[in-house]
Amino acid sequence: MKDLHWSLFVLCIISSTAGVEVVGPDGPVVGVVGEDLILSCFLKSHTSAVDDEVTWLIGSKVVHHHKSRQDWTDQQLPAYRGRTSLFTEELQRGNLSLKIRNITLSDANTYRCYIATDTMPVEVTVSVKVETVGSTPNISAESLGSGDVRLQCESSGWSSEPQMEWLDSEGRTLRDRAEPTMFQRLAEGLRVQSSVTVEQSDGNRFLCRVTSPGQTREMEVQVPRITGWGYLANCSTGLCHWSDLPMFGHNRHRYLIMAPLVVIIIGLCLLVVFMAQKMYKRSDGSKEMLKKMKEVLKEKLKSDMSQACMEKFEKVWTELTQEKGPLENGLHQA
Repeated sequence: MKDLHWSLFVLCIISSTAGVEVVGPDGPVVGVVGEDLILSCFLKSHTSAVDDEVTWLIGSKVVHHHKSRQDWTDQQLPAYRGRTSLFTEELQRGNLSLKIRNITLSDANTYRCYIATDTMPVEVTVSVKVETVGSTPNISAESLGSGDVRLQCESSGWSSEPQMEWLDSEGRTLRDRAEPTMFQRLAEGLRVQSSVTVEQSDGNRFLCRVTSPGQTREMEVQVPRITGWGYLANCSTGLCHWSDLPMFGHNRHRYLIMAPLVVIIIGLCLLVVFMAQKMYKRSDGSKEMLKKMKEVLKEKLKSDMSQACMEKFEKVWTELTQEKGPLENGLHQA
């Protein structure tokens, strides 16, 4: 009888010859960079393979070779030396699985589990995919006033698009309140980001979960209640610590107090300029009256301590004298 080699791909495919059957996984095996990965391969009848020759290959290149109850590395691919092993204590139960340590992106491939029995050689193929898993999510918060808070979750370094979701303290999803998930392709992988607006009635604990096939990264934070608006918080420690907006720093309250005063001063400045224009237009051209009016307005502006108003006044006065003619031009020379 001729040798029979059945290449079995992806699905749970069984190869059998002369009563010996070898079984592989029912789909692609997904590994994560930096972690260990086991490629399953079993003799269906759990027949002992202690004295059999077991070889794992990529094409015709040796990944791991076990023969005469010991491993042989003379033909092993350099990239796998020191990283592969069989479960030798399990060979007597027909376990031919291969363990690969410290998975890298280059380990993604199709592997052949090949066993040379006393009768006929049989094999099964195992498809391996390798992914990078993103970082633990980082959450930041921004107060919107009246107790509402906008939370933003971000994670980076993913090799494929993961799913991101928000959960409240009761484990309920906040899908209806969450903004669409955003993805950005960077040199180190995908960055994923999502935001959600929560209310005081939702409690003060929230969880951001990022999932990819076989992998999950999540971060839960506690958000102290706050009624003010415009505050920011970094929640990397699991507790959001509120601080002032960067644009105001620790003087935020002083700016809020000064803002109305600035508005009042600007309003007074505009009112004075308006009055000057109105009075000038109504003047009879008297040189003494114009002089007096100018001095009064200047003193008024100086008392307001507003350099901007002074500059505005000088500009308006210049425009008016240019329009009125030589009489008013003479006032500047006086």
